[in-house]
Amino acid sequence: MPLLTVDELTVTFGGRGRTPSAAVDGVSFTVDQGQVVGLVGESGCGKSVTSLALMGLLPRKGVTIGGRAEFDGEDLLAMSPRRLRDMRGSKLAMIFQDPLSSLNPVIPIGVQVTEILQRHRGMKGEPARKEAAHLLDRVGIPDPHRRLKEYPHQLSGGMRQRALIAMAVACAPRLLIADEPTTALDVTIQAQILELLKELVDQEGTALLMITHDLGVVAGLCDQVNVLYAGKAVESADRRELFAHP
Repeated sequence: MPLLTVDELTVTFGGRGRTPSAAVDGVSFTVDQGQVVGLVGESGCGKSVTSLALMGLLPRKGVTIGGRAEFDGEDLLAMSPRRLRDMRGSKLAMIFQDPLSSLNPVIPIGVQVTEILQRHRGMKGEPARKEAAHLLDRVGIPDPHRRLKEYPHQLSGGMRQRALIAMAVACAPRLLIADEPTTALDVTIQAQILELLKELVDQEGTALLMITHDLGVVAGLCDQVNVLYAGKAVESADRRELFAHP
């Protein structure tokens, strides 16, 4: 059985006095344990909306979600908000596209990382701070103990993205969703972030759903690729087959 099976996922935005608009229209794909699956397409094709629907992060008003998304035997789309909160961060995690807007600007990095450790691993005080420093060190942030006391604006773009990755992998999730994690970074930092994600998949056996419009990232990282266009899945293929016979 695949770890995640998405079947005929639909997401429609509407509301009073508005014509309903389907952002995701019958998308289906699977993700196996330890596999890297790409969700590829141009801006506005429904990639990020798909990931937000799976994580239960879309607004409740004006949005209609249909289909199934079975994760480890449970339908994510039918879960209660409380159950989803327990899953997010522990079994499911997401790296967001813009680290500066994803991190709280008025709270030190250390507090934001240790909050996850407290919520899902029951760690407090000095053990939580030590584990937070270890996580920052693991993702390649230099002088992690000092960085724990700093605010997001004091870190470079690459460091903020690494801090987000540290938060996402803090509880060794079974599925990691990365929503264009290298978009705002320069080429050198992009390569380092992708290498880091590849290591996490290899070492932890984590399944990775990689959302991107960069085919270079797809060629270097993904095993299976799903191409989206105008909210629909128009192609699904092995990485080599996709590039050889698109």
